[in-house]
Amino acid sequence: MILPFCYGEVQGQSNLINAERQKLPYVKDSIGYINSINRLGMLYHMKDVDSSLYYGMMAKDLASRIQYPKGKADADNVITSVLYIRGMYQESLQRYTHALSAYKAQKDTPNVSQVTMNMGNVYLSLDDAKKGLELFRQVMRTGRRDSIMSLVYANYCMSNPDLSDDSIAYYINKTREIANIYKDHRVLIAVKELEFDQLLKKGDSTRSWNRTFYV
Repeated sequence: MILPFCYGEVQGQSNLINAERQKLPYVKDSIGYINSINRLGMLYHMKDVDSSLYYGMMAKDLASRIQYPKGKADADNVITSVLYIRGMYQESLQRYTHALSAYKAQKDTPNVSQVTMNMGNVYLSLDDAKKGLELFRQVMRTGRRDSIMSLVYANYCMSNPDLSDDSIAYYINKTREIANIYKDHRVLIAVKELEFDQLLKKGDSTRSWNRTFYV
């Protein structure tokens, strides 16, 4: 299992979408409107890829008209997430590369980390585990503790079969620590699944089932 593309809290996604859509008609300035559309696109990408693509394309068009670099980069991020979900891996890598360059130019370090992780997920989908895991390590070496890092640790742990038991426990604890700070319930569920897998490997199936049903 790979945890893709999420940045920030995912709990109550439908409520977040409804709240963002309700405030959209009242956003008066162009930059605020583009930011709101991009947020909708990212919120939709794990729920309705057609809506995600719609909002991403709209944001890209508007941001291009007013020459708003962050709006264009965020829109590319939304659009590329849809391409990845649809299995267009090479195309998504190309677009992520453009988005990454834009975020680096803007010194937007959280989104640099996010896009780098997403590129790692794409390489894993292309069966290039060496490249994918190295991109995860690249993000981890930054030492950041924002919400994206829980996903990076979780994905690295789930995607690296060569980790020792001690290393797995270390990454699980790092994942849980950051996910608890940001109340990222999807990642906390993934932590339970990681622990479940570890306990199964050790042959403690009864304890595994007891652990997996509690968050």
